[in-house]
Amino acid sequence: IGRWPGAQSIPHVYERILELNDDEHCGCENSQLPYKKCCKTLDSRQPLLREAIRFTLEMTGGIRKPPRKIIDFIRERSDPPSIGALTALT
Repeated sequence: IGRWPGAQSIPHVYERILELNDDEHCGCENSQLPYKKCCKTLDSRQPLLREAIRFTLEMTGGIRKPPRKIIDFIRERSDPPSIGALTALT
């Protein structure tokens, strides 16, 4: 449909700038408003290079991927890992 239909969790300024359309839920911790009416103005005032570096460092080199146990589950079609096993990885 061209946009994410529900609430999101996107705490990083750079990720919001890259990923969000104006009419999607903002993704910040404090809002159910559309991005355009919430954080977009403030995000656009932030130094883009600084925010890109911060995002990259906090996202383990900028590579977003599921934990290995989830990938194994998908590939092997085995029993899903427990939530406790996944939270121990973060």
